[in-house]
Amino acid sequence: MDALRAASYREGAGTWFSAKFTVTAAGAFTAEYNYDEEPEWTHEIDSIAYVTDQKHFPRDEEHQPEWEKAKLAEGRVWIAERDAREARERGE
Repeated sequence: MDALRAASYREGAGTWFSAKFTVTAAGAFTAEYNYDEEPEWTHEIDSIAYVTDQKHFPRDEEHQPEWEKAKLAEGRVWIAERDAREARERGE
C-alpha cells in the first residue's frame, strides 16, 4: 500500500488517505480512492500519524481538507508536548 500511495502522490496535492478494492468472483477488479474525506478506520489513528503522513506526502494547505488541518494542528501540539516532556526528563 505504501508503494501505491507513493506512486499516486502529486506534488502539492498529496495522495489518497484510504482506498477500497473490490474483486468479484468473476475476477473483475475495482478500486476507489479517497483523497478528501476523513477515513473511517476500524481503530482510532492518533494525530501524530497525520503529521508523519504529511511529511512523507506533503499537501499544500489549500489541498488539505478541514478535518486534516485540525488533525495536523492537534498532532503538532502533541509532538511539542512530548518533546518538552522528554527534554525535562533529560534535565534540559
